[in-house]
Amino acid sequence: MQSLVEIYDLQQQVKHKLSQKKYQDIDVLFAPLQGQDLQNTLRIQFIFNPQIDDHNVILSQLHDWQQETPGSYYPYVFFASFWHTLAAKERGMQTMDYVTPSQRLRFGVASDQFFYWALKTLEFNPDCVAAYNMLLGASGNFGMPDWLELPITQPIHFSCTHYNEEAKTFLSSFPGYIVPQDSIGITLPPLSSEEHNFIPFYWLRNILVIDPEHIESRKITLKFLSPRWYGDEKYENVHQFLASDYCSGLSAQQIKILQREKEFDRLTAYNTLSPNNYRKELDRREKQFTDLITVPLTNEDDSEALFEYIDFCYHILTNMPDSRQETNDNMVRNIYQALHHIVNLSSPWIIFYRAEEVFNLLIFMMKLYEFEDNHNVFEELATQTQYRNLTSPLEILYSALAASFSLANIHLTAQRESIEHYYISDERKLDYNIFRSHILVLCKMGYATSIKPVLERFATKYQAINALVLCYEIYHGDAPNLAQMLSIQPNTDKANSFLDIAVQQGASQAIFIKSRDLENLIESSSNPSEKSALTVEREKLLKLNIQLGDAVSQYDYACSLIASDVEQQIQQGLFVEAPKVLSEARVRLDQRAYIAYLYAFCAFNARGMSKNFFVMDFWINQAVVWDPDPDYINFLQKIKEGVALQPLYKYYLKRDKGKVSAEMAKIMNDVIQ
Repeated sequence: MQSLVEIYDLQQQVKHKLSQKKYQDIDVLFAPLQGQDLQNTLRIQFIFNPQIDDHNVILSQLHDWQQETPGSYYPYVFFASFWHTLAAKERGMQTMDYVTPSQRLRFGVASDQFFYWALKTLEFNPDCVAAYNMLLGASGNFGMPDWLELPITQPIHFSCTHYNEEAKTFLSSFPGYIVPQDSIGITLPPLSSEEHNFIPFYWLRNILVIDPEHIESRKITLKFLSPRWYGDEKYENVHQFLASDYCSGLSAQQIKILQREKEFDRLTAYNTLSPNNYRKELDRREKQFTDLITVPLTNEDDSEALFEYIDFCYHILTNMPDSRQETNDNMVRNIYQALHHIVNLSSPWIIFYRAEEVFNLLIFMMKLYEFEDNHNVFEELATQTQYRNLTSPLEILYSALAASFSLANIHLTAQRESIEHYYISDERKLDYNIFRSHILVLCKMGYATSIKPVLERFATKYQAINALVLCYEIYHGDAPNLAQMLSIQPNTDKANSFLDIAVQQGASQAIFIKSRDLENLIESSSNPSEKSALTVEREKLLKLNIQLGDAVSQYDYACSLIASDVEQQIQQGLFVEAPKVLSEARVRLDQRAYIAYLYAFCAFNARGMSKNFFVMDFWINQAVVWDPDPDYINFLQKIKEGVALQPLYKYYLKRDKGKVSAEMAKIMNDVIQ
């Protein structure tokens, strides 16, 4: 296996060759890779970060690569990885009953593109385990596309011409993408009856023919055989799998890895906990989890096990009453210790791909629970990474800071000009709230004096968005702790100048803050003409931010229209803007619940629609499902009390069910599909 230094060096060389369009040189760099190193390299995240990088830039680069090296399978597998990542993002982590129709359409389109590119990869390299492994995961996570029938004995003629308008619109939102319209010339063997009933087995068999000891594919298959996916509650399918030919020939250690994977699923099945003994059962599972992770296997698997344990502890931490301070303290300590162990294990690919996650978890926990990094986890991880991952916006930020002062004993001052240029060119990619949290905790760690001139230089010299917005908050008085550590006094004029520059640059975060500031001014103003002018200005900002893709601005815009006094605007909010919030499902569940409450309120009070008890009842119950806020429950209870008689309320529901407009019926139907 490659060392962490070799992985970073390879990434930097590949990124450099990509920028120079020397694609054949990249093929030469990849050629010596084998086994796990090759499979870990052939992920889109190795060369791009599709969660933040401009998708059109990624796709255009991959198309250029494909055109320049027509016989190479590498651009094809990266195309497949891109669409696989995008499909997973569109689908989300929710169970299927929480996935909206629009989400299903989007991940269905992305899944189609993935399957095309994965199969094309196999056309050029029939032994590409990375492609097969993605096909295994996609078959369980997204389902098989309608156009793909196994076995494959004839060329597949792939086309997207049958897409409906919504699907075409989604695909056209990637103008850098050239939609393939050609054939896939591969042959794949027939399925067994067992594989026909459970498609992941088919892809697993193909993987094991090439790489008999491949563990990751077995772990993915085991996950799909668990009760939270396609398996039975007693884990009989999992036990049969572990005893089957799929796992024969594995070492005792490899079997233990798979058995531990099964236990992770069982221990984190929180829906199986009895409400009557919830705390006691959770304590028992916590002990079992601890016993699991104390048995050493491989550094990589142990690191992954610790991440599972962190998620488990965080669930306890966020779902237990605040009164259980001792339990909370234990969970915070356990999470911190787990992070420390992950860094000590130093598994190269884990550190490469998940260092940003460790940095973020550490900073988030230190910010929220205000403890000190006594084991020097930050410094140890910084020593390993040297902030070198070029697809990690956070590590790029750290490198930019280390180019001005020693950050965790990392000195990069000799490369300051080039590092700062690279950071500034990509600094919008780092989420502002993450940026703010890291600056805050770094200041608490003693770097405030060093950070202050860097922050001001980024804001004034480079007009870096995150620095501008943070300077606005500090000078506006919204970050008193930071202001005190940085020795900055509030200055409204200076604050507004920072914000205005950020708004002029089209920074989504700044536009959002400006829109919320205007909302406060509107609410506090008693002058009708002033309120009207401010409302128009805010609406322009919200529309601009919606175009930039900000989901919360879409939510704010829908709410503001529904709250207006103009019937036409109320209807636009209810029937045009709010459905976008619900269908796209990119805001928090409590925000979607508030939209549902607004529908219920309007249905009961005949705002923008006719009074309808059935519509009201549907939406207020949906609001409670998404967010059991007492106000929503009381709203329904008061209506029922107002009706007085339960049979009369049921009569109103039955009477109004047939009076639901077709427009409203579609919105309601989309929510429950």
